[in-house]
Amino acid sequence: MTLRLLTVAATLTALLLSTTLAAAASGDNAKLLFFEDASPAGGQSRLVRDGAAGTISSHIKATHLARGHAYTYWWVVFNDPSQCSDDECGDDDLFTETGLNVAQINNVGIGVLGGNGQIANNGGRATFTGTLFEESAAGHDVVIGPGGLFDLGSLLDEGGAMTAEIHIVIRDHGPALSGEGLAAQLTTFTGNCLGLDPSGTYTCVDPQFAVHK
Repeated sequence: MTLRLLTVAATLTALLLSTTLAAAASGDNAKLLFFEDASPAGGQSRLVRDGAAGTISSHIKATHLARGHAYTYWWVVFNDPSQCSDDECGDDDLFTETGLNVAQINNVGIGVLGGNGQIANNGGRATFTGTLFEESAAGHDVVIGPGGLFDLGSLLDEGGAMTAEIHIVIRDHGPALSGEGLAAQLTTFTGNCLGLDPSGTYTCVDPQFAVHK
């Protein structure tokens, strides 16, 4: 009888633990789209949100890239999507006709942080992976956020791993350079970009994006 009770108790504990872990972490997939017309770009972005750890992990497979070009991917974090304009988070929350939408960036709690970089292979493909931590910019180039290029908005808020809307943006830094030039292309927003990098030679563009609500 005692052994049977112990077995039942162990089974219930295992079920409870698995249910708790499932509730703490969830994943979703989103198609990568072309910025120019929002048509499918052929690739996919997957995020795994872990509320217990306070992290969001990404696994992005991009296609239709320029072979031999250096690319980065960027986390665009909308901490409070309920405050986004027109009930949809997007460019209107980041920009006005004359520049950054400072009021809305602060109101929504928007942050733009860098992921890692890759060089597209001969087939125009690249895979990106990374993890974003709540209330941390460690290991990320911050474009919008505390201490960033534009010191406003927010990082991923505490508790935001499960609730923030995340947009993934792929950025093209031009043909891969070498040495320090390549390092800048793969780790910074401005690397090799005309008008942003003093030694930049390429008009950087953001060809693809994905939306995770």
